[in-house]
Amino acid sequence: MPRQSPLSFRLPLLALILALLAIEISFLPMPSIQEDEALFATPYLNSHLSLYTWTIGHVQVPVMLLTYIGTLKSWIYWPIFKLWGINAWSIRLPVCLLSLLTIWIFAEFLRWTTNETVALLTSLLLATDAPFVITNVFDWGPVCLLLLSTVLFLCFFQRFIAHGNRSWLCAAFFVAGMASWYKALFLVLVAAVALSCLIVFGLRCREWIQVRNVSVAILSFTIGAAPLIIFNLTRKGPTFTASRDLPAVGAGEKLMMLRHTLDGRALEHYMFRSIPGERIQLIGAPLEKLVTQWYSQTSFHPASLLLPALILALLALPFLRSSPLFRPILFCWIAFAAMETAMVLFRDAGAGPHHTLLLYPAPQFIAAATAWAIGDKMHRPLAAWSVAVVLVSANLWLLHSYYERGKENGFSAYWTDGAENLARVVAGQYLPVAILDWGIQSGLQVETHGQIPIVAPEPIRPGVLYVGHCAGFVIDESRSVRYQQLLREERRVTDRHGAPLYCLYEMQDRP
Repeated sequence: MPRQSPLSFRLPLLALILALLAIEISFLPMPSIQEDEALFATPYLNSHLSLYTWTIGHVQVPVMLLTYIGTLKSWIYWPIFKLWGINAWSIRLPVCLLSLLTIWIFAEFLRWTTNETVALLTSLLLATDAPFVITNVFDWGPVCLLLLSTVLFLCFFQRFIAHGNRSWLCAAFFVAGMASWYKALFLVLVAAVALSCLIVFGLRCREWIQVRNVSVAILSFTIGAAPLIIFNLTRKGPTFTASRDLPAVGAGEKLMMLRHTLDGRALEHYMFRSIPGERIQLIGAPLEKLVTQWYSQTSFHPASLLLPALILALLALPFLRSSPLFRPILFCWIAFAAMETAMVLFRDAGAGPHHTLLLYPAPQFIAAATAWAIGDKMHRPLAAWSVAVVLVSANLWLLHSYYERGKENGFSAYWTDGAENLARVVAGQYLPVAILDWGIQSGLQVETHGQIPIVAPEPIRPGVLYVGHCAGFVIDESRSVRYQQLLREERRVTDRHGAPLYCLYEMQDRP
């Protein structure tokens, strides 16, 4: 296929990226800040210290938020928060912009390694994929920086292969090291890519595996991951033992989450209320059964067609051996399968849509490249565009469904739209606040700009306002119920759709 001019490739790509930004901004103000979404900002809220810090002069520099999550995003946001403060727009707009960069870099990478048509088709599928779009707006995983790191790693490594300049190899593994510090799960992705290289490009791998190249890669990775390595050396390896404290999730739930991420429905119920007044069950059964109940019904029709497209692509793979795209497609299939297998085997990895989204952008490339390869084999170049129109139309319909459900029905207990109401009520009480349930504190602190003092619930005492979720929205029942039995309910606060979401308590009068 003849190469297009850079302008004829980049103008439609730019239009796509601007359209994606418009879609993301339409979602941005809808829900309140979620607890995990604000995790990276906790060092800036009420002077909360991280799990692990470095002392430089008189400054405490956050290094690790959890045993397996580093503070890379906190560092990136430091100048943003200094200039803009902490609010929904300053938290969400930068990751929206980073998602645009992800699309652009990946499209350029595919233009170099395949062709312009495949690059544009893949970009179309990715930029209209509902889980990709919504997760990159709210980034509670964290996901946005990991997806960007994935495409940067691939891009830099491909430049090294094409030109032999070790500076690109250094850049690739430095990015991989930083991403592994940011979230240790990225190590699995690096291993999956390495496995794919060995299987698909075995002979060429022998050319790359030289002592000097391996030394550069290890040194660069070590520099990028230095904060994670130092943390584990000083704390006796807590990152590698953290899995013992994480809940074990069954393979069935993980495969179900993979299916619903690919068909785009993974955020229904969990984030967006599917019907007016919906309350999904949060407690009372093993988590796997609860999650299965959430997705047993859907009001989102049609869903994304990416999953059936992947099934057809897998069936077509043996017939594409003569295609120049066969090896890139096979590479993505192996990396995709290896990554998902690792998630299935590792305790709770793969249990949420923000985990399975780390398989992206492999599914979109597989679907787009397979469609183009089949069309090229049949001498029908427009066939791939016809497939893309069908897939993109389903994606856009699903995005519209999410937008309408968010406006009409609101959000689940995990993703409330009531933090603004809570902040207004709490600010008028002029009391320190004790939080009784998960998912309340960060949103409240962001909405009050960190001005409300947060205190420990124990001991129960007068002069403290206790805030928990009302019945039907309680996430951590064992914690909330124990306190509520000793407190007197004073007021309820609704979300934007009138649901009684938060209950405010004070100490009961003594007899």
